[in-house]
Amino acid sequence: MSFLRNYSFSSAYFSAHALAACLLVACSLLPASVFAQNQDGQSLLWKITGPNLQQPSYLYGTIHAICAEDMALSASMQQALEQSRQLVLEVNITDPAELLQFQQGMQVPASQPLSSYYSAGEYQHVERFSGIPST
Repeated sequence: MSFLRNYSFSSAYFSAHALAACLLVACSLLPASVFAQNQDGQSLLWKITGPNLQQPSYLYGTIHAICAEDMALSASMQQALEQSRQLVLEVNITDPAELLQFQQGMQVPASQPLSSYYSAGEYQHVERFSGIPST
């Protein structure tokens, strides 16, 4: 990921709820004239343009874990990164301590079962969707 050397990183640790709230607010503030384009229907890279925007923005789908050999950047992705002035990530990927803190924040404490976060009906949906067996 040599393209990362072109960026300076700063980030704040967000809980999943805070991140979701920020995304919801950000999405609700976008003007109706802004639209995303996906050329091939398979890409994780979306170009955001609109008549009131001076320059396009790009939104890339998330990758939480991937083997180095599987991380191939398409030509359009490489071009978008090279033309970008700013790169914003969920977490500062150059700081191992922050990565660990972020990862730990996504785990359910062993002392509190996953079912305690949901109603009985909601948890049944979680079980069916994820294949988690009942305890």
